[in-house]
Amino acid sequence: MPTFYLHENVVHFAPAKNHLGFYPTLSAITAFKERLQNYKTSKGAIQLPYNQPLPVDLIEAIVLFRKKEILSQK
Repeated sequence: MPTFYLHENVVHFAPAKNHLGFYPTLSAITAFKERLQNYKTSKGAIQLPYNQPLPVDLIEAIVLFRKKEILSQK
């Protein structure tokens, strides 16, 4: 599973049959709860359906959130 890493795992992603699985940790899902209302989520995972445009701005915001979160712990 491809992973972005900065002192620890930032996010993972993986293809599934009908969606792209995006795994930014539970903290990011909780922080972006309002913006994720249109997506199926679970503990640590977001399903991005292939039949919808990829939410690049949302993905970028989540990655930057995780980066800030990780760096604040160091």
